[in-house]
Amino acid sequence: ASAWGLPGTMTYDGQPVRQQISRYTYGEHFDSSKLRYLYMSKNWETGEFTCMSGCSFRAIGAGQSPRGTRNKNFRPDFILVDDIDTDEECRNPERIKTKWKWLEEALIPTMSVSGNYRILFNGNIIAPDCCIKRAIEKATELKAKGIGHVDIINIRGKDGLSVWPEKNSEEDIDLFLSLVSAAAAQKEFFN
Repeated sequence: ASAWGLPGTMTYDGQPVRQQISRYTYGEHFDSSKLRYLYMSKNWETGEFTCMSGCSFRAIGAGQSPRGTRNKNFRPDFILVDDIDTDEECRNPERIKTKWKWLEEALIPTMSVSGNYRILFNGNIIAPDCCIKRAIEKATELKAKGIGHVDIINIRGKDGLSVWPEKNSEEDIDLFLSLVSAAAAQKEFFN
């Protein structure tokens, strides 16, 4: 599921993120000259780097302090929250409450109030109360204001077929799902 993002999130060359990730991961039609804009940087630190184009990235873990994050005089304009929930934490509502409080009180306020900004949550709905469910609820609330968006993307669509056949063939999906219980498959691949 992804929430708080805008519909059709695009990469720098205007291609859908899913298609671009496929090309980066599998090398299909990939122009290696673009690597310098993605990976080469002037300044590397643990969990943080700045590309030659000036775009910077910072990786932090849940609960770590994001305060003071900036690139020169620019505050973040994009936050990607990826797989924020864990099975262990979801068994304890207080831990989910604490993590959600960190998102709202520490992480999101690192962004500039003015200008264009996006917050994108990627992850699975792994429990009745988890941060992804809360993000979906928030995005649904924001949709009424014209800014929220929610996409729930399963491994198979409503037609029962792979939503990304270029990467996941029906045979591969069937074989992989046969390795786990129906409950595990539902939790991980069908939200």
